[in-house]
Amino acid sequence: MDRLRFRSAIFRKYRSISAFTTAIGWPKNKANNIINGKYIPDVDECAQFATFLDIDAFEYMQIFAPYSSPNGDKRTIS
Repeated sequence: MDRLRFRSAIFRKYRSISAFTTAIGWPKNKANNIINGKYIPDVDECAQFATFLDIDAFEYMQIFAPYSSPNGDKRTIS
């Protein structure tokens, strides 16, 4: 997961993590834990983020699947 892109998408639409967590109905510390790499969201949570952040499939892949293989080979998305 590209946490920097995730954070950027949140601020682009909601202007703050607090506003995002209010919209999605989560406690603020859960989103902070994701952004800080302390919690890895599951597939359902990622889909929920995509809906609330109004991101397309391309941006979804850049944020939530930045690697093409389990051994960390970088994707070649431009």
